[in-house]
Amino acid sequence: MVDVGPLEARLLDTDPVGDDACVVDLEDLVVMKVRALGDRGLPRDVIDVHAACRHYSVIELEQLGLRDEAEFDLAELRERLESVVWVSDEEFAAYGLGQEEIVELRRWALDWESDLGLRLAEEYDDPEDDDTE
Repeated sequence: MVDVGPLEARLLDTDPVGDDACVVDLEDLVVMKVRALGDRGLPRDVIDVHAACRHYSVIELEQLGLRDEAEFDLAELRERLESVVWVSDEEFAAYGLGQEEIVELRRWALDWESDLGLRLAEEYDDPEDDDTE
């Protein structure tokens, strides 16, 4: 709106986005967020990946993080998830989370951390130990 009177308004219609605008696909955005969580592990990263779990399972999130990236490490991701307990409530609240949401976020992160830890440990089991009959 450009000009507003008691019973009138004039709308100025312009193209909000030029032809060269770039929009990130949801899946690509999730890839970036999962990698950021594994790399930095900032409160915002945990919050964003938790939001993505509405659309993806934790296994899918891990696979997206590993997609086309040799440097992404699931063990580091596990460490970042485990470190959520050390993030203060105030840091999460600064992003608009309430107390119940913070509790749920921590529960989710620790559940994922535990599950991922078990799966990583299975990878290190020596299959030769099972053949000792």
